[in-house]
Amino acid sequence: MTIRTIKTKLKYFVKKINLKVVIEYLFYFFVFIFLWQTKLIIYPGDSNYSEIALFANYILLSIILILFFIYKIKNKEKDSDIDKYWVILAGLDFFIFLSILISSNLTLSVFRYILLLLSIGLMYVMINFKFKFKKIILVFLLALLLQAGLGIGQFFTQKTFACKYLGIALHEASDLGTAVIETNNERFLRAYGATDHPNIFGALMFFAIFFVILLMIKNNYKGTKATISYLALFFYSIALCVSFSRSAILALVISLIFLFIVFFFTDKKLFRKFLPIILSLIFLGGALFLLFKPLILTRIEASSRLEKISINERQEQNNTALEIISDNVWLGVGLGNYHNELLNREVDLKPYEAQPVHNVFLLIWSEIGLWGLLLFLYFIIYLFKINIEKLYYIPIFIALFVFMLFDHWLWSLPGSYLFLFFILSLTFYFKDDNLSS
Repeated sequence: MTIRTIKTKLKYFVKKINLKVVIEYLFYFFVFIFLWQTKLIIYPGDSNYSEIALFANYILLSIILILFFIYKIKNKEKDSDIDKYWVILAGLDFFIFLSILISSNLTLSVFRYILLLLSIGLMYVMINFKFKFKKIILVFLLALLLQAGLGIGQFFTQKTFACKYLGIALHEASDLGTAVIETNNERFLRAYGATDHPNIFGALMFFAIFFVILLMIKNNYKGTKATISYLALFFYSIALCVSFSRSAILALVISLIFLFIVFFFTDKKLFRKFLPIILSLIFLGGALFLLFKPLILTRIEASSRLEKISINERQEQNNTALEIISDNVWLGVGLGNYHNELLNREVDLKPYEAQPVHNVFLLIWSEIGLWGLLLFLYFIIYLFKINIEKLYYIPIFIALFVFMLFDHWLWSLPGSYLFLFFILSLTFYFKDDNLSS
């Protein structure tokens, strides 16, 4: 076979490829794998906050973006008028760019900026391609099912394993810096799943529970489908419990109460579907409380040595963040540079002790300045305004607010932007409300 023949056949094959189908199923594959932190470290850092690496999920996203733009050019698609949310994002991008110019670690800031731009690109594709919402959610739930199984296994065996190909780190209950619950001189490892922290794992399980509930009330599942739905709901709930994430549990409790009130006063049909679900969750919650009572009370009462240390550390982190903000009100210290700023200010601080402030709003203000924070808040509020037509989708924003108020992971880690913009992009599908069969 000559080279000319090979080229001819290759061109013929390329012409026959349905680019739209390729993009669609590559995206579903992306949704399935993007929570895994498979990476090739380029410049090692003293923590995940300061390392520079090639992430498999961002590489796959880049391929999807390239194919999407080829598809648009090939089909001569033109963008319509620029929507206001893109203008807000452009303003946010401008102040992020200014913060980079004064960053003490320019390379790290540029790296984080590239990840942020790719995440915005994810939003652009999800808004303009219009994937099937129900299929996205089902693939996402399947991905979270693997995470849930891994987390439950970690807690009940009190063991984790390291796998560089999946981006999973080894966590030992005896190691400093590992998330544990301490009772009567015993240390119990909290479930991590394949994430960097149990609070992230707990948040993922919140979204799993929420979307399963929506699928159950929007569809008339009976027989096998109803059984599978309840099993999945219980599985995710157990996984959330063994994360012992207070923020995730708080978000779930507030959301369930909110949904109960909304359905009771606005839609009796949906309320009748929701009632057995919430009663089942209350029953399961009671059983889990009895099973893990000492551990749960330790987390709630915050009376153990480690819980007191954690609370004191968070208060100190807030004070430190306010000091950094007071010195860098308008432009911040640079995107992704909060961790380095802590180490520069306190030379005796160990890398694992230099934790970002557990408040996304203070963290954003510290890194990209006041104007960046205001535009970020405006962006979130604007998406809420234009995309929420059904009240039962509001728990998505309730959860985001809780996680941002009490933790930092939605902004501090390399995968933060990807997850944040994925969830925000889903809100553009709420208006179609097509989760039913």
